[in-house]
This record gives sequence, structure tokens and C-alpha cells, in this order.
Amino acid sequence: EAAQFFAAPPAAAPKPNATPSEFDWRIFLPNVVTAVKDQGGCGSCWAFAAAEVLESAVAIGSGKLFDLSPQDLVACTPNPNECGGSGGCDGATPQLAFEYVKKHGISSEWSTPYTSGMTGKNGECLKDSKSREPVAGIGGFVDVPKNDAESLLQAVFVSPVAVSVAASAWSRYKEGVFSHASCDFVINHAVVVNGYGTQNSTSYWLIRNSWGPMWGEDGYIRLERAKDPEQEPCGWDTKPLVGSACKTPLDGSEPPEKVWVCGTCGVLSDSSYPIDAFLGAPVGRSGSALDNTSLISAQLRGPSRRR
Repeated sequence: EAAQFFAAPPAAAPKPNATPSEFDWRIFLPNVVTAVKDQGGCGSCWAFAAAEVLESAVAIGSGKLFDLSPQDLVACTPNPNECGGSGGCDGATPQLAFEYVKKHGISSEWSTPYTSGMTGKNGECLKDSKSREPVAGIGGFVDVPKNDAESLLQAVFVSPVAVSVAASAWSRYKEGVFSHASCDFVINHAVVVNGYGTQNSTSYWLIRNSWGPMWGEDGYIRLERAKDPEQEPCGWDTKPLVGSACKTPLDGSEPPEKVWVCGTCGVLSDSSYPIDAFLGAPVGRSGSALDNTSLISAQLRGPSRRR
């Protein structure tokens, strides 16, 4: 039987046509962002980024905040085209995780706790288990236009957003705004943009990482953001298969040898977020006890392509 929750009135998201100079989901709606997590010794950043924006999407729409299961995504998300890696602890993309959740829902951290960080292994997929009870789902997701700072800004104003970044130089980060001159453009990590702001005339993206709360600024990093969106730094990602490109693209073409990416650490290169989040199992899923009246749609919309 699918888990059910009593619905709270949907929280009102800010209006995109009134973009403020600073924004932080932790402050705007304090009960829509969970605590910083640690992915451990598993290449599961993509699963953490997806689970974290799903948590916020559900909370924004329903008023219920709880931890969702990255383990469910690591163990079960298919990656036949090897996008961003070969799957599980060897890498994938948040979009693949969203596709999985759209079809199968996602379990809570309580029912499917994270173990891959300790073992380095994907673990057993329980999506067809009778004991599995999805606690949340989505109607789809949005791909934010690539290398477009204004589009990402508007998207973050609607929901926390999963983004891909070049994080090879992040190990030395302690605090402050991380300059674009401090990193390259080889995408190799997935994180969450939770807001943006300005410090001492330097604009930044507020990024939530998955390396635990002891890293950076309580688990967060601020990446430099150009004051003029047209002046964002850009460069070639010469190892796109490490980031979010597919080894066997869906259109049958050859995988790209290099990809043009923009933003500090390539933060504008590949961004997405879920829409129509709800509590419970997807309608029509075997074993689901929910009907349409149980769905609490977050009704999140943004300046981009729905999937």
C-alpha cells in the first residue's frame, strides 16, 4: 500500500516577474530544504542532487518536508546509454533519476537508507518489491536552456535546481565566493542551486553540495556569477562523457568529443528540476492505493522545455 499524507495548503512560490537581487530557499521558505548530506565513497552526486530538489519540490507543493532516498535512485535508475557514466556509483544524470521517479516514484530515506557511500556498490533495486512504498512522485521535469544565466536565475526563483559543474578544484574551498578563475570547464559533478546573491559587489550562485556539512560553508559553496549574463565565462569541456553526455546518444550519433559550457565551473551547462510533485505513489503503479484526489501538485513552471 502506498504511503499517504494529509495535505497542507501549497506554499506560494515567488512571482518570476519580480526577481529580487538576492534569494535563498532556506530563508524564503525555511521548511523546504533538508539538511546537507554526504554521498561518501560512491559517485552518486547525481542521485543526491535529484533527491534533494525532489524533496524541495514536494515540500513547496505540500508543506511536507522529509528526506527522500538517494539509495533508491542509485540502485534502480537505468542508464542504458551511459549518460554521465555507466550508472549507479559510476555516474548518471539527475534527468535519468527524474525519469525513474516519474515512472516508479521514490522511497523515503527511512525505508530505503543510503548504504552505497560505505560500500561503494549500487545495492539491490527494490522497485518491484511488494514492501516498497513510494512516498513521492513527479509529473515530469524541466530542462533549463543550456548556458543561459537568465534562464537559470528564473528557474531558481521557481524551485531549487539540479546542475552539473566542474568540481575538480573544489576540495580546497573553505569559504567566500569561488572565482571563475579557480576552476576549469570539465564537468564531473552534480549539485543543487538553492539561490543567488551578492557579496561586496560580487554576484554568486548559492550551491548545495553533497560532501557533508563540514565541507565549505556548512556544506554549501558560492560560485561567482557575472553581473551581466552576457559576460559569463565559457570554455570547452574536453571530457563530456565524464559529465552528462551519453556514450551512445539517443539519436544514434557519435558521442561529442567536446562540449561548449558556460558559467563559473560550467554551472550553466546542464540544469533541470522536477514539476508537478506529489505525495504518494504514481497513479497506475501496481500496488498504489492513491487516487487522483490524493495528488498535491506543486505546479512549478519555468522558462524551459518540459519532459
